[in-house]
Amino acid sequence: MILDLEDIINDINNEILIIGKRIERLTESSVEVKSKIDLLKETRESYIKNRKLHISLPLLMEWFDLKKSIEQMNAIKSKFMSTTLTQKQSEAFKSIVQANYYQIFDKFAQDLKISHINLKFTPKKGETLRNKTVSSKEYKVSQIMSEGEQKAVAMVELATDLTMRGDFNPILFDDPVTSLDYKRAETIADLIYKLSLDRQVIVFTHNIMFYYYLYNCCRADKNKENKFFKVDEIDKLNKGFISESFSGRLENLNEIMKKLRAQHQNINSKACFGDELEEALKKVYSDIRTWCELIVEEGFFKSIIRRYEPNIMFTKVNSIKGGL
Repeated sequence: MILDLEDIINDINNEILIIGKRIERLTESSVEVKSKIDLLKETRESYIKNRKLHISLPLLMEWFDLKKSIEQMNAIKSKFMSTTLTQKQSEAFKSIVQANYYQIFDKFAQDLKISHINLKFTPKKGETLRNKTVSSKEYKVSQIMSEGEQKAVAMVELATDLTMRGDFNPILFDDPVTSLDYKRAETIADLIYKLSLDRQVIVFTHNIMFYYYLYNCCRADKNKENKFFKVDEIDKLNKGFISESFSGRLENLNEIMKKLRAQHQNINSKACFGDELEEALKKVYSDIRTWCELIVEEGFFKSIIRRYEPNIMFTKVNSIKGGL
C-alpha cells in the first residue's frame, strides 16, 4: 500500500505561501500601507459618485431637455420685434385701463377745480409712461402751472392711482396745502376726507385754516371715527406736548384765558428778560388777538357763527344778547 501525501503537501505549501505573504505585509513600511489605504478610499469615492450619477440620470436628462427647450424659445423670441410687443401692450392698455383712468382722473380734477389737463399714455420699451400737458400738447404742467396747481394735479393723480389699484394702505400727508390758496386748500381737505373713508389717513399741518377744513368735513358728515390732536409748545427748543382735541376745536375762551394768565405771570417774573421776554410778548399778543375773536364769537354771538366754519346757525339768532 502506497501512502499518497500529495494533497497534504500542497495544502502545507499553500499555507506556507499565505503565511509568507502575511509576513511580507507585516514588513511593509507605514508609507506603503498608507498609500494602499488612500488608493482604496479613492476607489470607494469613485464608486459612490458613479452610484449617485446613476440615480440622478433621469434628472440630468430632464435638465438637458429643458435647456434645449429654452434655446428653442430664445431663438423664437429673437424673431419678434420689441416695437410690435409694445404696440400690442399699448392697445391692450387703451382698451382695458386707459378709458377708465381718464374717467376717474377727470372726476377728481373736477372736484379740485382743475381744468385743461390733457393726459397722454406713451408706450416706451415695454413700459407705459404718463405725460401731462396743459390745454396745448406743447406745454408741460411744470411750464405753465404754479407750484400750488402742480400739487393739486399730483393729488388728483394720487387719488386716481389709489382708486384704480384698489389700494387701501394707510397714507401720510405732511402739510399738503403749502403753496395753495385757501379755496383750493378746502377742496384738498374734502378730497383727503373722502380718501379717509376707505383707508387710514394721517395728516400733519401748521395751517389752522386747513385743519378746520378737515374738521368741518368730519363734522358735516357726523363722522366720529376721526380724531384730532394739537401740539402745545412747552419750551424754547420747539418741543411740544401732544393732546387730543375731543371737540375738534383747537381753543375756546376758557382755555385762552388760562394761557393769558400763565403768560402774564411769566412776563412779570424776574427770570423773563432779553430774548425770552421778546418771544413771550410775541406769543401773548397773538393769544390776545385770539382772545378778542373768541370774546366776539362766544361772548357776543354765543357761538352762532364761528371762525373757520362756513355755516351760521340762524335758528339760534334769538340767543344773541346785547351785553357780554
